[in-house]
Parts: sequence; C-alpha cells; structure tokens
Amino acid sequence: MENPIQVEQSLPGGFDFIRGQSKTVLLVEQGRLSQALLSRLFKSLGFELVLADSIETAMQQLEEADPLLICMNRSTEGFNAIEFAGKVRKTGSNIPLLLLTADQTNQIRTKALKAGITMVLSKKNVPDLVARITEFIQEQVLPNIYSGYVLYVEDSRTQSVTVIKLLKSMSLMVDHVTTAEQAIELFKKNNKYDLVITDVLLKGEKSGLAVISHIRGLTNEKSRTPVLTLTGFDQVARRIELLRAGTNDYIVKPVVREELVVRVSNLISNKQLMDEVIRQKKLLHEMAITDQLTGCHNRHGFAEITVKYLATAKRRREEVSLLMLDLDFFKQVNDTWGHDKGDQVLKEVGQALRESCREGDVVSRMGGEEFVIFLSNCPKQDAITLGQRIRKKIESLRPGDLDVTASIGATTIPAEHTIDIDDALCVADKAVYRAKNRGRNCVSFKACV
Repeated sequence: MENPIQVEQSLPGGFDFIRGQSKTVLLVEQGRLSQALLSRLFKSLGFELVLADSIETAMQQLEEADPLLICMNRSTEGFNAIEFAGKVRKTGSNIPLLLLTADQTNQIRTKALKAGITMVLSKKNVPDLVARITEFIQEQVLPNIYSGYVLYVEDSRTQSVTVIKLLKSMSLMVDHVTTAEQAIELFKKNNKYDLVITDVLLKGEKSGLAVISHIRGLTNEKSRTPVLTLTGFDQVARRIELLRAGTNDYIVKPVVREELVVRVSNLISNKQLMDEVIRQKKLLHEMAITDQLTGCHNRHGFAEITVKYLATAKRRREEVSLLMLDLDFFKQVNDTWGHDKGDQVLKEVGQALRESCREGDVVSRMGGEEFVIFLSNCPKQDAITLGQRIRKKIESLRPGDLDVTASIGATTIPAEHTIDIDDALCVADKAVYRAKNRGRNCVSFKACV
C-alpha cells in the first residue's frame, strides 16, 4: 500500500499586506518631532513601528521584530549608524537601510554606502524626505511582499529548510513534498499555486522534469503556472534541456539567497499580473454579453452562446426550443408610473426567468420588454409546459407591486436542424403575436417549417 502524501505546509513568517497583517519598520530616532512625523508616514503606508536608541537594542529588534526596513538618524545620541550598518551586513542580512542626515557631504555618503547603507536622505527638506521614503518603499520594499502559494519539490532536508524559511520571509505559503509523484498528485488537486519550485534529481522513479512535463501538458489555465528549477548541473546542454522541457527559470546550486528572492519575485509577480489581466478580460467579456439591468444575457450574449449550443445539439441530434416573452402593455407602466418603476418590473421579471430555467438554458433580454429563453435538449411539449409555468409565475409575481402579465411564443427546432437560430427567432416572434391576438397572457406554439 502506498504511503499517503505528506505535505509540510508553511505559514508565512514575514508580513502579508494583502491579507491585512502588519509590516514592521525599525526606527532609530530620538527626536520626538521626527519620530511623530516618520510614525505617521510609515503607518499611512500600512507599517507597524518598533523603536531603538542604541546598537544593542537595534540588533535585538532586528532579530525579534524581523523588520522589512530600517530607518535611522545619523545624529542619534549614542548610536553610530555606520558601525550598526556594518554589523547588520555581517549577519548576511539584505534588509534595506535608510540613513537620515543633515550632513550631505560626499565623505559621509561614501562611508555610508561602503558600510552597506542602501540610501542616504537629507532631513532638511521634509516634504522631499517624505516623498523619497514613500517612493523607496513602494518601489523597493512592497514589491518583495507577496500573497501567494508555492509548491516546493525537494528531497534534501537541509536544502528545503533553508528555502522554505526564505519563502516564508516573503510571506509566501509553501506546500513541500519530496517526490515528483507527490507533487503531480498534489498539483492535480489544487488550483492555488502561483509557482512550482522543483529540484531535478528527486527520490522516486520520476525526476523534476516529470513535474514540468505534467504541468505543461495540461489544457487548462494551470498549464501556465511558472516553474523554477533547481539543478546541480551547470552545463549549457542541461540548461537548454530544462528550458525545452518548459521551465521558466532555473538556479544552479548552491542556491544564493538574493538570486532566489529575485527569481521567485519575478515569476510570481508576472504570474499574478497575468492572472489579473485574464480576470479583467473575463469581466469585460461578461459585461459585454450581459444586460446590466436584469442580469440576463443581452442580444450579443444570446447570439454568441446559442451558436455553440445549437452546434452541439445538431451533433447530438437533439431538439432545442425557444420561448419568446413580451410583457403585456408595458408601455403603460412607463407612461403611468415612470421608467424607474418600469426598470424594477424588468429586473424582477429577469430574475424570475433565471430562477425558472435549468443551468444549461440561456435567458436573454433582447431589448425593451422582450425576453428570449433558449432551451437545450427540449422537445415541444416540455417547452409549452415551461412556458405556461413561467406565465403563471409572472402573473402571481406582481413585479414592482403591479399586475403584470406576459404573452409567450414557443417554437422547437427539430433534431434535423434544418433551420438556423435567426429563422427560429422569427417563428417565435410570430407565435408571440398570435398569443397577443388571442387576448394576451397565454402561450402560443408555432412549428418551425
């Protein structure tokens, strides 16, 4: 019996601004005015502030608070910013260090940059200082914080501990497995992953290349999930092999922290940007084919969808039916009660029609008070029965607290499909006029010939 997949899920150890968790800035500043100013600035950007007034307390806060940024005043009494920067860099930390100073001489700037300080800013012009700190955070700090999921495939315990810790510091959620077989099974079950990181050589019968091959072989949106491959081989031929297999990027072991951060950041940000583009595209498409008042499809949506449905029905030799519905004396509603009341009636009728139909049916508002329902795999008698049920529902609904009825025309396209959708609409329209001539608030059927 096979062992079940063991997934090590790592919650983010950093800070996730998307999920509303705090982000921390370490501020070394004694002046109350400057403290208040910088506190308001960082809080407005969503940061939490921790304070230090000496190298010892600053180093302690660096370890305990795990800040994303350190901002320090060069003139803080008893604090040597240059010495502190050197200590921070000796720990291997790549945290940004901002030095605020009233002395902007080249000598000070040179010493600061050599010590590992990221940027030296003048305190003399407060508006400019605020603008530059804000710009730095938005361009250099926030882009390194993510809300995302990573599937990490690695059988080396030592390597995985290091990489997972780094991914957690970027606020990423991590599912860790040790074999390609486990990774493929987990990937099948989840739609959440923003990145897959896999070693090439793994335990089990399959390698990391099998993971890549599985992802790229899919026919849905999951096939474009970015893959970052870790490899101990630095030969050109092996790198080309990985790229041909479909990996987006690769890192040659031993993994360099800064390189992994940059490559992970680029892949996830590009993937999430593309997700947003696709989401917006879908939203725009939905808006283009939807009647905004009633929530039903509009004329364009009806035409786009029914062409596909009709082709499927023709291939399966199934009957399809149309119900065309026209609200009786609707002009009087607008003339007597106003267009707002008329809109309320249309909205409630549209909702009632959607609730009355099956999932595969297409409810559309074709314009004014006219609705059409496309009924998949629906013979004549079923269409008439549904039409009567809808007619009675509208009659008892009293949309807008008004007595409203509808005349309904029905037609059925036979399994031979010798008539197209436009011709069927014309037949249904004639059936509506027949219903009106019979006194309205009734269903009339006319065959497609």
